[in-house]
Amino acid sequence: MKLKTNDKPIATALKNQYEEAKREITLSAILNSVYAKKIADETIRTKVSNQLNAIETSIDRINPKFKEKPKNYDKVKQEMLALLNGYEANLVQLSQMCNKEIQEAILEKVELESKLLMAWIRKEYLYQKDQKEASPKTQNVILHGINRVMEKLKKKAKEKKQLDVNLINRIQDGKQVEKEIKENLQFSKEYKEHQIYIRKLQKEIKLLTKKINDLNEQKISRILDAMETGDKMLSTQIRRPHTIKRITKFFTNRFNTYHVIQKNVLEPMHQRIDEFKVNELKKVEIKNEEFNLQEIEKKIYEKQNSVLNYIYHKIICKEIGIL
Repeated sequence: MKLKTNDKPIATALKNQYEEAKREITLSAILNSVYAKKIADETIRTKVSNQLNAIETSIDRINPKFKEKPKNYDKVKQEMLALLNGYEANLVQLSQMCNKEIQEAILEKVELESKLLMAWIRKEYLYQKDQKEASPKTQNVILHGINRVMEKLKKKAKEKKQLDVNLINRIQDGKQVEKEIKENLQFSKEYKEHQIYIRKLQKEIKLLTKKINDLNEQKISRILDAMETGDKMLSTQIRRPHTIKRITKFFTNRFNTYHVIQKNVLEPMHQRIDEFKVNELKKVEIKNEEFNLQEIEKKIYEKQNSVLNYIYHKIICKEIGIL
């Protein structure tokens, strides 16, 4: 049975809303993916920059004049930059590991939102079906029900009797009364069950949105905590000497600065980088892949189209005249 509406403006409006909703689902998923990458990159840049400052501060504490000896300082600088590259690589891999989980949640949200869009279309389909199949007798019952309620109020008002508060609340909005009667007498069981399904999808989407936000926050925390010691100062773990050792320590730092920096700054940092790589990153095998927006868009479209192009959904869209 064809339910295609003869009202072209309505069909056009439905089609426009359908197409706009499709675009919004896609755009929202793309923006969420880009945002997840952006906040991770910014956090990594800030952390690496702070780490560089911490190393340089540690070197100054060991020997403020060390930078005045270009030969030794350049050697330390090269080793320091190599360590920072490894440090950053660990953070990038950790970020990708977190982003993979976020991307899976984003694609799941695309699927749910696409199902919600088609649920909205099917709701219109069922509404038109119920309207078309509604008998004149049912329509008369609806009108009679509304008129009966209104007559009760008029009668009580004329008799100056106390009005039933519950009755007043029910008819404060005539349209609401009509809607309730229609739902009880005219709409099919399938339509009402579909309303429940729509609310279920909306709840799931809300929970998934919260999950994505939580995962982004957790990712930032994991990046900030990675390769840090208890006081968040990885490269400044240089104990101040006791008073009786300060003079000896002073000359050791001045005449053997390179080895002191190696022992107290660079080697501990190197150890923490290696330990993090083995203990944390090796737990989950993940390829080091560059962020590819085109590939992400492709996955988003595939997930969306798998729902929207389902044959039953396409038939319904054609039936109500939007495809």
